[in-house]
Amino acid sequence: MRQAQKGFTLIELLIVLAIVAIIIAIAVPSYTQYVQRSNRSEGKNLLLRIAAEQEKFFTAFNRYSADITGPRTGDPANSGLNMDDSTVGAEPDDTAWYEIDVVVPADGLSYTLRATPTGDFQSSDPCGVLTLTNNGVRGALGPAPDNCW
Repeated sequence: MRQAQKGFTLIELLIVLAIVAIIIAIAVPSYTQYVQRSNRSEGKNLLLRIAAEQEKFFTAFNRYSADITGPRTGDPANSGLNMDDSTVGAEPDDTAWYEIDVVVPADGLSYTLRATPTGDFQSSDPCGVLTLTNNGVRGALGPAPDNCW
C-alpha cells in the first residue's frame, strides 16, 4: 500500500504560479487604464470649472484672463481668475496628475485651456494633452484621442 501524499508537487505549484501570472497580466493593465480614466475625468472637470470662471471674467471685463491663479482685481489687464490651484492631484502633497495652462491671444477675445498629464503614471495616458477652447471645442493631443472627452 502506498502512503497518502502530503503537500504539493512541484508541478502543481508551477501550475498555480502560471495561473496567478496570467491573472496579473490581465488585471494590472486594466486597472491602470481605469485609474487613468478616473484621473482624466478630474482633469476635464477642472478644465470645465476654469472655462466657467473665464466666462464670468469675460462678462465683467469683456476679455479673457491669461492668469488662472492670480487675484481678481478691477484692472482687467492684471487680473486673474482667483482659482486656488492650476494642478489636479489626489492630495495636496501628491504629484499632480495634470498641469493646466491657458493661452490667450493679445486681444483677449479667445482662449485655449490645456491639461498636460504629469508624473510617470498619468503621462502614459493615451489621450495625452486635453484641450478646451472658448467656443467649447474639446480635443485631445495624444496618440489615441478618440473617446477622451
